[in-house]
Amino acid sequence: MTFLELCKRTAAEAGVSHATPAPTTVVGQTGELQRIIEWVNSAYESIQNSHAIWKFLRFGFTVQTVVNQDAYVFSACTDTTLTTAIVNFGSWVRDSFKIFQVSVADEGEVPYMPYESWRLYYRMGTQVANRPQYATILPDDKIGLGPKPNLIYTFSGDYYRSPKKMAVDGDIPLMPAQFHLTIVWKALMLYAGHEEAGSLYTHAQEEHRQIYSALKLNQLPPIVMAGPLV
Repeated sequence: MTFLELCKRTAAEAGVSHATPAPTTVVGQTGELQRIIEWVNSAYESIQNSHAIWKFLRFGFTVQTVVNQDAYVFSACTDTTLTTAIVNFGSWVRDSFKIFQVSVADEGEVPYMPYESWRLYYRMGTQVANRPQYATILPDDKIGLGPKPNLIYTFSGDYYRSPKKMAVDGDIPLMPAQFHLTIVWKALMLYAGHEEAGSLYTHAQEEHRQIYSALKLNQLPPIVMAGPLV
């Protein structure tokens, strides 16, 4: 569903469309329709914020290393889906880093090293440039490579995008389409809370709970049980 379709469905479920024509656009609205649009956006943002590691927020990136440069800011990296610089950055996926020099035939994993250890190994004393063997995340969210590159390499991995609101009629939520209605029901909860409509709130809450539970099962990493104590 598009942003506009989500707003129309929310207005219909709220009964707003009986007194006011359903929105024909999300741009330039006022009054009740504008509040509907804001509640839909707030609902979408709230769902994204509820977990930082949703699968639908995980995307790939690449960056070309610079000789003797050991740290790289997210805006220097390219989102492999958008093929543009990363803008909507949330966090790096630590176990996803890889590197190659000429082609993917040369590609290898780059394990994550905690920043404190990386700083002692690769920023103390005189350092010799070579193919990076480890990566870390600096306090300012830059990616650090160690040792610093001696050549131009292609470094890649995954990152999570930060929550982002929808803006125009055709914007589509990042989550799979079968779960889009969880936005509608969450928005309806916000509407019902504003209108002090208890029965509508309860209905929307139950509908949201069911779809949101399915969304979590589909879009969150599986829970791994700890091994037995020895």
